[in-house]
Amino acid sequence: MATKHELLITRNAESAFQDIIRFTQEVSLVAAERLRVKILHKLHGLQHHPEQGSRKVEGMAEQGLRFVTVSNCKIFFTVKNQQVFVHDLLVDRGK
Repeated sequence: MATKHELLITRNAESAFQDIIRFTQEVSLVAAERLRVKILHKLHGLQHHPEQGSRKVEGMAEQGLRFVTVSNCKIFFTVKNQQVFVHDLLVDRGK
């Protein structure tokens, strides 16, 4: 059984999460709720398996910065001493 990590979310990440959901609500309330649930589910998963499905951020691997993708959002985090620090969420708008 995997060890459960403590999940710590920065104010910046919390604000970004709220902004992403608010922006999505302008397009579709249903889509916003689905995205909200997916992001919360992914955050819950990080508590149990923070490296599973995550990738190291190029140029930041030494600092331990990793990310996971949820729909078109990236969640950036580090893991230290049984704690997962969520630093930011960004929308990948593509090119």
